[in-house]
Amino acid sequence: MDRSLFLHQRASNRIMGILADVLAAVLLAASFFCCLCEQFSFSFHLSGIFQGGLSSGLVRAWNQIADVLGNTNYVILQKYEGTGEECGLFLLLTLLLLMIAAYFAVRSRFLPVLLLFVLPQVMIALLFSLYPSAGIVIFHVAAVFFSAIVMKHQEGLFPAVISAAVLALILALALIVFGTFTKGDFFRNSKESTVLKAAEDLIFGKEDLGNGDLTKRKREIREGEALQVKMSDPESLYLKGFTGYNFTGTVWEEIPNPESYQNKDMLDAIEEEGFSASGQLTQAAVLAFDEVAAGKNEMQIRNTGTDRRTAYVPYEILEEGSLSSSLKKGGSQFYAGLFGQFGSYSYTASESQTDRWTDVAGRFFTKVLNENQLTDEMEDYLRLESYYNRFVYETCADLSRSEKRLLAEFIGSAGDQTSGHISYKTAISQIRTFLEENFVYTEDLGEKRSGSRNELQEFLESGKGFDVHFATAATLLFRYFGIPARYVEGYLITPEDASRIVSGEWFSVPRERVHAWTEIYIDGIGFVPLEVTPEFYGVMNEADMETGISNNMLLKEFQQRYDREQSDETEEIEIQETEKKNDKAGKILTAILLILFGLFLLWLLWLLLSRIIKKGKEAADRRKVFLRSEPKTAVAAIYGYMEQQGLTPGEEVIALGNEAAYSRKNLSEEDRKKMLNALKQLKKEQKKVRHVVK
Repeated sequence: MDRSLFLHQRASNRIMGILADVLAAVLLAASFFCCLCEQFSFSFHLSGIFQGGLSSGLVRAWNQIADVLGNTNYVILQKYEGTGEECGLFLLLTLLLLMIAAYFAVRSRFLPVLLLFVLPQVMIALLFSLYPSAGIVIFHVAAVFFSAIVMKHQEGLFPAVISAAVLALILALALIVFGTFTKGDFFRNSKESTVLKAAEDLIFGKEDLGNGDLTKRKREIREGEALQVKMSDPESLYLKGFTGYNFTGTVWEEIPNPESYQNKDMLDAIEEEGFSASGQLTQAAVLAFDEVAAGKNEMQIRNTGTDRRTAYVPYEILEEGSLSSSLKKGGSQFYAGLFGQFGSYSYTASESQTDRWTDVAGRFFTKVLNENQLTDEMEDYLRLESYYNRFVYETCADLSRSEKRLLAEFIGSAGDQTSGHISYKTAISQIRTFLEENFVYTEDLGEKRSGSRNELQEFLESGKGFDVHFATAATLLFRYFGIPARYVEGYLITPEDASRIVSGEWFSVPRERVHAWTEIYIDGIGFVPLEVTPEFYGVMNEADMETGISNNMLLKEFQQRYDREQSDETEEIEIQETEKKNDKAGKILTAILLILFGLFLLWLLWLLLSRIIKKGKEAADRRKVFLRSEPKTAVAAIYGYMEQQGLTPGEEVIALGNEAAYSRKNLSEEDRKKMLNALKQLKKEQKKVRHVVK
């Protein structure tokens, strides 16, 4: 009776153990799958799990991943044809395969294997800033914790369920307490982290003005070398690097990845047809002045002391050289990739056009308006430019309502723009006069003014700043007058520098040549640099503003596109305050989860190391007994080890083992060797049997 109860209890425990393994595998695979679906925006519903084919579903899933990475990180993956409308069946098969893999992982009882179900999400989140929602993270953490308990302790199902439920409850309460449960994505972009920014600056270098960061109170430029430049035809150039499209109030941001990715096909297409967004000014100059084509300047750049994420290029690129293999954002910004950098590169430029762009504009449109001078090349160029022109107005002419109200308060009306933006000459003159008469250049701003919501407002109210502030205000003012404009940071090779450069020899560009300026888009001509900081007037040669742009033939019908849908100023402030609170709560919760993951990983590492150390110590002690103790003791120990390992020795070995254990007879070294050889042979046979079974 007792034996039957024992067998019944044993069978019941075994069934509960199997159920625990299956449940752990299902939860582990399901939570892992849900994380991936949220990170890559897959829609997986019960009503559509059998929709789509396997091959077409695979193509659709791959293209979906490519789109997500392209939109969020500008990681360009090859997309394939043959995609289906749905990929439910493929996702279902993927989930089933994950469950099978998770079951064998749980059955292995090897805890570190759980890292295979944790590290992919962590790496995707850290590398690509793709985060699952709070609820899914709680589900996944609880599933991993539950699986670890099942693998480590096999007492049954209920202790593991209770432990995982307690952990999930703690995390859910943390979400509710910090007010982020309804927010969804509680993780913040890791790239906003001060620590990660410092790490990026350490790895890639840092541009001295901060890449559009206006929060610095002093313009402190480090001593030393920024770039090394070699030219075949030395001349003065603007080498532009960081280019700001969107202003947040404190910093300028590069073109958003979604806008760059969604327009990539169009920009690639017009480039393949011959349009060069990165060298548009030179392209227009070649069409306006045929002799420009003869002026080539072979250039090489070594980045020795500034931001290597940026390629520093002039406005006069003819041939992209080694940069041609790089990706481009917005058609003109060279991109080294998510982890790439520009250390050394080369390209070909034309002779300088930035000091005569007004002549280029006047001559170009004179030809355009004269039917006798309008060539097929110019017609093709204008057709392709119209596509890029629309893209520029969509990305570089936008202002928020609060920015418009703020600028109107200080500079007045934006003028009548019903038939197009105001003339370039009028806008340039009015903006420069406004900055010259109302602002003082200083490289030390002192303490931040109380009450200023952002850096633009503080600059306008305080009346002082340095080049980043002048360039920021001018960029937004040009947009206010309807003219597309961008904020730029880079390095100046001045006419004085050019006079000292020897053709074909390296020239050192010091850090002190760093500068911020504004570039505006001249319809049909491209982006041109404008100096708007009075302190820097005369440093670079400037185009004659009295020629080329003084007439109305450059006016273009302008429509405000994609104006930001925002409420009034009060609502904006409330939104900002709410985001700050959510950001703080998200960061606290992120820290909690990272600490939990860290402790979990340390626990796994400790278990793994302790297991290795324990086995190593046991093996060392066993070897010591087998080889160095008395023969009789050694033979008895070897025989005991055989029984422990489930080995089946022959009768002679069994008799020798029993003799060592139970008789008083002394054994010899020959008996020890015989026993060791038998152990070695039995282990070989055991390995063969296991191999055959597998």
